[in-house]
Formats: sequence, structure tokens, C-alpha cells
Amino acid sequence: MSDKDQSYAEALADFAAGLTFERVPSQVIEKAKTHVTDVIGVGMAGSTMEWCRQGMRVVQRLEGPPEATVFGQAKRVAAPNAAMANSTAISGTDYDDTDYSGGGFHMSRSVVPAALAVGEMMHASGEQVLTAVVAGYEVASRVGAALLLDRYGPRAATASWGPEDLAKHERMRQQGGPLVRGFIPGLFATAVVAAKLLDLDARQIASAQGLVGGLGSFLGQSHREGADGLHLHAGWAAHAGILAALWAREGLRGARFIYEGDRGLLSVIGGDLQDATCLARGLGEQWNTMNNVLKFFPAAHGLHHFIESAKWLAHEHHLNADDIEKIECWAPAQRIESHFLPREAKLHPTPYSGRFSVPYLLARMLIDGELTPLSYTPEKVTQPAVLALARRVTYVADESAWFGEKRGLVIMQLRDGRTLSRSTPILLGFPKRPYTRADIAGKLRANAKFVLGDAARLEQLVDALETLEQAQDVGGVMQLTHPA
Repeated sequence: MSDKDQSYAEALADFAAGLTFERVPSQVIEKAKTHVTDVIGVGMAGSTMEWCRQGMRVVQRLEGPPEATVFGQAKRVAAPNAAMANSTAISGTDYDDTDYSGGGFHMSRSVVPAALAVGEMMHASGEQVLTAVVAGYEVASRVGAALLLDRYGPRAATASWGPEDLAKHERMRQQGGPLVRGFIPGLFATAVVAAKLLDLDARQIASAQGLVGGLGSFLGQSHREGADGLHLHAGWAAHAGILAALWAREGLRGARFIYEGDRGLLSVIGGDLQDATCLARGLGEQWNTMNNVLKFFPAAHGLHHFIESAKWLAHEHHLNADDIEKIECWAPAQRIESHFLPREAKLHPTPYSGRFSVPYLLARMLIDGELTPLSYTPEKVTQPAVLALARRVTYVADESAWFGEKRGLVIMQLRDGRTLSRSTPILLGFPKRPYTRADIAGKLRANAKFVLGDAARLEQLVDALETLEQAQDVGGVMQLTHPA
């Protein structure tokens, strides 16, 4: 592009600036509202966990006006700090949604807290917040697709990967993998969300993207070691995005070609996997918001197939841990490397890494009958009975188990000589297996109960989120996320 051409940041800014509630299809608004509801509940549960309390002690040291609500807290803080705290609370439970149009990252954990915090600061309506969330989702999904070359895409639930797909995935892994890039889409999206709710014009929204571009590296080593740093990445993205929008409002100018320039995002981070054309493809016509998928277990999304298969077998055959001699999970190489190996590390997880260990997850679920945000306490991840059962969980390498009927294949060998098997090709929440309103409300209630002991206030929150587009000031809804 020459200097006279429109940059991708400017194209995304034009889209966001021109987006109104009326222009968004009703099913897209409903989808966004469902995900806002979901992550508010997830964040409320996360706000009660020790690692989140540790983060909040730092947030409380930061000065600023009382602009926005932190989940579970009556005291309000500055909007960027509220977004950081709430995003951290959401991301640490690994119970939030996954985008399947731009590479399998988590859009809501940065986009929604930023929208809620700035929306509360600006006394925005529910319609305005939902419109900004959709704008954020559309930007995030396209940045993710540009970085990850549509690693999943619309084929995710149905098609098989061919040699070219596997080779591309291996290149991405060698270049640092999705964790290097997985929080970057939220960084740019929150800048757009905040700028829109601040009522900035297209030029300023473009500048906000240019300004935020240098504010996050998001290295994946914390994930590799089971350390706590990854809890903070999404929170920093939300915080930085709001700051960038505020800077743009003050008149600071961001780089125009922050995505496609020779020192821009795609050149520096994208490696040979970049595809800049994804950034503007289908804006206003193809609604990637619809490809966001909810989670119904607090664990890495790609492992839910194994969890559900094992849960079904245990329930259907009335099994307990002592009945099981061995569990085999059929998995492709990428799942084995990430979720079964190194074996001793997966058999002795940390409270963070337990969410990514198939042996621990299956053992925990089979002993407790469920997985909850409390399944990863220091006491839980070191429980001898769980670790003993985890040692009986192993894998069979099979690349065909990536998609199709073998996905999530679990074979249980029982001590009475029986062999049972089950696969789960499609999870709840995907288009071929849609969730119901009762599913969403049930998950919200279960998570919000971590904060709200008052049943009447809990139902007020459920009702307020069900009719979020009718709220005149989103601050009134956020006030329901802490005890009266």
C-alpha cells in the first residue's frame, strides 16, 4: 500500500465508527448478549479465587477516579483498572468462550471487560455496549485470522486436516505457537471497543489501534511452565486498549499501518503465516461474532471432547475410580504434546496447568463427578486419589482423531474385564448441537453464586442480563455483580 491507500486500521475504524445497534442483525446481538452474560458469570467466579485476590491487591494500589465496577467489589475504580481486574478474573478460570473463526483464541476475556468498564464510565446504554462488543469481536476475529491464517475456520466441527494444514500448524508451533499471538487480537479489539464507547471518530479509532500496537508481547513461557503470568495477559490487553483510546482522544497519533507495515504486527509476529487480507474481509456482511463458542467445562476447549466422553461413560455405567484399570485417549500429535506430555508434569499439575492436563482432568472429573472453577485449588491438584487415577490415563497416537467420529475417543478398560468406549465429535455450543437459554442461565447462576449469596439479587442479575439491550445505563447492571 502507498501512503494514499487506506490502511487496514483505517478500514476497521470506518467499520466500527459506522456500526450502530440497528445495523447489527438481531441474531448477532443475541449472540453477543449471550457471551456477555456468560463471561460476567465466569468473572464473578474467578474473582473469588486466590490468584485473582492477589491481582486485586495490586489494582487497589492504582489511583484513579471511581468510574467502574470490579466483580464482587462494592468499591469502584478507574475504568482501565476495572477492565484489567475483571479480565484477569475471567481468563484465569479458562471457562470463557473460544473464537473459531480466527484461530481458537478467547475474544470475550478482553473485549467484554473493556466494554463494561468504559460503558460504565460513560453511562452507556445496553445497546451501546452490545454494539461495541460486536465491533470488538469482529475486529478481534479478523486480527486472529490474519495472524493464524484461519487455523480452525468454518471447517472446525466437520472437516479433516490435510497435509498442508498440518504443515502450517507445525510452522506455527515452531514460531512460538498460538500463545504468542493468542492475546494480541484482544489488544487491538479493546482499543476499538473503548474508542467507540468514548464516541471517537474513525480517525481517532484508527489511531487507537496504532497506539496500542506496541504495548504487548504476551510470551507463552508462563503457559509452558504452568506459571501465573498468563492470567494477566488478557487483563493487560483490556487495560492497554482503554489507555490507547484515551490517548487517541487526547490527540496522540498512532501508526497508520500498524498491521501491514514492514515493522507492523504481521511482519514482526506473523512470520510466514500472516494473511493481511483477513483483516477487512467481509466487514459488515460476514459476522464472525457467530463463530464464538461457549464452554461448559472450565478447561482447555480442545479437551472437552475427552472430558465429555469419560463423563458419559462413568454416568451411563455407574462407574467409580476403583472400577477403572486404564483409560486410553486417542489423540493427534498436537494434543499429545500439549496435554499429555511431559508426562510427569501433567501428572503433577499446578493450579494453573491442571486445566491443560488430560490425565488430571479426567481423574478429577471421575472422582468428583464434575469440573468446576474450584477443581484446581492447591489441595485438589495434589490429592493422592486423583493423582493415582491420573497415572492410569494414557494416550494412543492417531492423527485421524483430530476431527470426525474419532474425536474425543476414550476407551476404558475395567477391572471386571469389560472394555467401554465413547467419542464426542461435537460439543454443546457448536452449531450442530446448540445450547438453550436454560443452559446459559444455569451456568450463570452456578458461577455468580460464588459472589452472590442472596438468591433474589442473583435472579435480578439473571433478569438484567437477559434484557441487557433495554438497560439505560449499564452501570446499574454492573452493580448487581457484587453483594448489596
